[in-house]
Amino acid sequence: MENMDYDVGKAFAAIENELLDSMMRNMKRHRVEETKEGFQWEQWQAKQLAGLEEYRRKHKGKLEERYEAINSKMRMAILQANAQGKMAQEKKILEAIRKGAKLHRATDKLQGEFFRVNDRKMNALLDAVESDMKRAESAILRMHDDKTRRAIFNAQVYANSGAGTYEKAVDMAVKDYAAAGINCVRYKDGKQVNIKSYARMALKTAGLRAYLTGEGAKRQEWGIHTVIINKRGNPCPLCLPWVGKVMVDDVWSGGTATEAKKMGYPLISQAMNAGLYHPNCRDSHTTYFPGISTPPDKKWKKSELAAVEKAVKKEARQQYAERQEEKFDRLERCAMDPDDQRRYAVKKKQWEKTSNTLKEKKEDDILKLKNEITDMDIHLDTLKEKFEKITDGYSYDDWFKEFESIEEGFGDVSGDNSFNELKEIDAKIKDFEKQKSTLLLRKEKRKQLDTGFTGKVPDNELDNFNKKAFEQIKLDTGYSDEKAKEFQDALNEYFGGDYESILTGEGTTAKVIREGIDRMPVYDGTTYRGLYFSESSDYDISQFTNLKSGDKIPSKGIISSWSSDKMVAEAFGGASTKSAESSTVILECTNNKTGVGVQHLSKFGVREAEVLSGTDYEVVEITKESKYDYVSKRKDLLYFPDDLYALETELKNQIVCTIKVKEV
Repeated sequence: MENMDYDVGKAFAAIENELLDSMMRNMKRHRVEETKEGFQWEQWQAKQLAGLEEYRRKHKGKLEERYEAINSKMRMAILQANAQGKMAQEKKILEAIRKGAKLHRATDKLQGEFFRVNDRKMNALLDAVESDMKRAESAILRMHDDKTRRAIFNAQVYANSGAGTYEKAVDMAVKDYAAAGINCVRYKDGKQVNIKSYARMALKTAGLRAYLTGEGAKRQEWGIHTVIINKRGNPCPLCLPWVGKVMVDDVWSGGTATEAKKMGYPLISQAMNAGLYHPNCRDSHTTYFPGISTPPDKKWKKSELAAVEKAVKKEARQQYAERQEEKFDRLERCAMDPDDQRRYAVKKKQWEKTSNTLKEKKEDDILKLKNEITDMDIHLDTLKEKFEKITDGYSYDDWFKEFESIEEGFGDVSGDNSFNELKEIDAKIKDFEKQKSTLLLRKEKRKQLDTGFTGKVPDNELDNFNKKAFEQIKLDTGYSDEKAKEFQDALNEYFGGDYESILTGEGTTAKVIREGIDRMPVYDGTTYRGLYFSESSDYDISQFTNLKSGDKIPSKGIISSWSSDKMVAEAFGGASTKSAESSTVILECTNNKTGVGVQHLSKFGVREAEVLSGTDYEVVEITKESKYDYVSKRKDLLYFPDDLYALETELKNQIVCTIKVKEV
């Protein structure tokens, strides 16, 4: 979901600050005067209460207008999430159908029923959120009134107890209110939370459920009820037992207990009763198409579980430090006594430093990971150079394309020093590659970044585009200006230069690119690669069509170019009637682990939606059909409307080979 850009917490934080500031302005404006009779507390209290009533009278209507605006924006964000869920799900369903899923859309009558049920669910969700927010909002001014009255009367109590100056007495009286802020929301367990934290939680939770409601309506429309809880690097602890599992959705898609029992999958409702999709949950699910989707990876290694626990603790410490920083910021702003102001300012700076340190530590951990990956690349390059020298020019990768082992290529010379050295190098390379794979799996993930252009970047915009790309490279890689420039130059050479020689790893350009992409965030999504085979092609398509499950995908070199858009891959592979006399291979990796989205760094942008990968791939499943059968299911692949009939013979003589792959 990408619609939660409205910061509802920030809106309520502004209201909270205004209320606290108004209280303190009143306290300072009606400062008590010392007379012969002493402090005139009764008169002071009367003035404070009058000021409070005046503020309430003047601002009650204005606050209600602001609440209405906030609620309207929250409603819009929730509806937007629901629409996104519907659109995203329909796209996935249509893709699954193209891959062979046997799904049938419901009749118009049933669709109408689905829409009515979905509307009722959405209305119930919107009404519940709006009702909860209105109750919380109505409590804001009540709490402010109560806390301010209490502070007014407590100020005299503290002064009479010998607190010292008027300023000290007021600071003691308002301390509790300033420290907690407007924590007017009380949960069933008695815990009180600040209004801005509650509002953020409410919007995030409702947005997720609206998105899932939209997805569920589309699944129900097409009669598919199975889902899989996405496995990600940092799941919620309550959701962890369900992550990676296939389930029957009886909450949003209309699945049933009978269906779940028959298929042997648990129900979403059972998981929710056990904690899945708790308030503020970050996890989600996607549709599972039996026979189409990649089987679930539901096993967690001890190291992965330990990393999850560590990440949860780090995040909790970070959030606590930020709350403490906000607390002492409020106390400092509300303090009247100079000593109190200084004391709170010191505390605020301490927590600010702690918060920044934790952020920096997180960034340092990310940078450390990137540096460890680069170190592995350097070790591997050094070992492979040694290997090439000993074998008189055989690269390590070429050796194992031709031979199964060191022994097969070298002969039975176990006593030969060169042979023993090669065996030792091979063992080290395999060990370093294994270590590198583990490190790569710890990188952060993200979708493609937008270039700001719908197609190729215009020539007159290239300079600005490259400047932004350069800054993003530094941010993603942690490189210095010099290293970032070297990487960007290598990418620009790759995107618009000697593409083939770079792919095969000739020169240093490919190594610079590989080391750079190893440091960038992983693309979060399915990747595709289209390959074109005509009679004049240098490569025979049989090297792909003869593959079977478990075989490695043939590779040209240390970098391969993929796309996050299937239609782009189809275009590169010639999977249309425009290329009626050529065959096509479409590679599809549904569980991308290391490929890096570089759409935002290429002047071709979304036109190619490029993802660069430096890993090997293995066949999971292979499907072969004539190009005629392939394009007949996809009218968008017809160059002219009557191509299917005009080019029937040519299309039936060519094939489209779709290969599902996984990284190895």
